[in-house]
Amino acid sequence: NDKVRKVQKVRVVCWINTCNANLETKAKAIKETWGKRCDVLLFVADQTNNSFPTIGFNTTEGKLRMVPRIFKAFDYVYRHNLDDGDWFLRSDDDAYVIMENLRYMLTSYNAAEKWYLGGAYDFGPKQGFNSGGASFVLSKAALSALYMRAAGECTNEYKTVGRDDIELGRCLYHLGVNISDTRDILNGIKFQGMDSISEYTISFHHLTIDELYTFEMLLYQIRPYGVVNKLHDLNKSNKMTPVS
Repeated sequence: NDKVRKVQKVRVVCWINTCNANLETKAKAIKETWGKRCDVLLFVADQTNNSFPTIGFNTTEGKLRMVPRIFKAFDYVYRHNLDDGDWFLRSDDDAYVIMENLRYMLTSYNAAEKWYLGGAYDFGPKQGFNSGGASFVLSKAALSALYMRAAGECTNEYKTVGRDDIELGRCLYHLGVNISDTRDILNGIKFQGMDSISEYTISFHHLTIDELYTFEMLLYQIRPYGVVNKLHDLNKSNKMTPVS
């Protein structure tokens, strides 16, 4: 199937926000489940752990102290993994991402253009922001713009204490990298959607370790006998022209 082959060619580098205390629990669960479907899987924590491994930036733990880490993590990915992917995903260690559905959605976008895709909230920066925990992706062009033009400026200008996803959204807005509507043609929600959920939903957040493994089992190990899943094209055509 040509559509399936096109989806499989989409390259995604994933970095997971975690902490050293969660390495043998939540982070391990992601490594053993959906994380193995990333083209590159990285774990970012407070301290480097060479045996797991993790990338550490000596940042302070705490939900409202993650702003320096998100910029340092994307800086690391830009310098070390830019050529490994077309898209760059940030997720939390209590989220489950259906990578096939993410890749399918991304076939409607051009990674050479500036895209910032995820589950949007309409507070914080003027354009809103995409939730980091429920996962979001930057195109290669958006990641390159972030570090060729404004990373240092953003870390100096915006708050270092606060929500990292809000401050990143503020920086991207400064660059003209806008949020896009990721709902499908039936208005189904793809990121952390429980109401009006898309048939090709992408992520779920705030999951327990057992739930991470349960999602894996239900999606990849169990099949209802006699039920054949047909492929439906539910992607919207892109109406927004990103800033080049």
